[in-house]
Amino acid sequence: MTLRVGSTYGVNLRMQPPAALDAALMVDLDILGPWLTAVKGNVQFIQIGAFDGFTNDPIHDLVERFAWRGILVEPQPEPFERLCATYSGYDGLELVNAAVGEEAGRKTMWRVADPQPSDPEWIEQSTSFDRDHLIRHTHGRQDLIDRIVGVSTETVTLEELFARSAAPVDVLQIDAEGYDAHIVALLDKIAQRPTIVRFENRNLLPTEHADAVARLTRRGYRINVNEDDTVAVLYEPGRGTTATY
Repeated sequence: MTLRVGSTYGVNLRMQPPAALDAALMVDLDILGPWLTAVKGNVQFIQIGAFDGFTNDPIHDLVERFAWRGILVEPQPEPFERLCATYSGYDGLELVNAAVGEEAGRKTMWRVADPQPSDPEWIEQSTSFDRDHLIRHTHGRQDLIDRIVGVSTETVTLEELFARSAAPVDVLQIDAEGYDAHIVALLDKIAQRPTIVRFENRNLLPTEHADAVARLTRRGYRINVNEDDTVAVLYEPGRGTTATY
């Protein structure tokens, strides 16, 4: 398999045999990220659900090691403050304190308020547009359910984020607590196709995950699914173009 840069806005991948990419897709951003950097140079990304920029974050090391540039979106005020601290002094990053929705404006997000020492460490990352989803995420703990509150949150559209990007988007990373498939569906409104789309599947219904995979497949992506996440890589067999803008 030979990798080479095709143009300013695209990455060309020549494969022989085609099964070579299938093997490559068994890895995650820890491998695909350095590969994309090597063949593309300056990588531009959008991260939806950036949280604090460090906890369980697949983008952080790539920003540190390769100076990836992009837009990081996090709706919760407290984690957003920590996100700002994490990336203080970094160049080429825009931090957005909002959630991604179908329309720009405001929408209620549900979260567990008044953090307690006995709370699971992951509960702060479980903010969702869907209150029932958050209740399921508490695994029946009444002390958590009793502290669920709705918070009015600013929303931006995916189209706006792509328009605000300083360069064509190479990587779209999504961790939206069960809203991931909705955001993948919003990609249908955008002509640009990132080379890599990665989203969390752990909190999706099988039908939602299947729909997201089908949408990406129709747009030319090859799919790899692991226990928690789905990684889609764009290429055209026989031609090798992985990104067109």
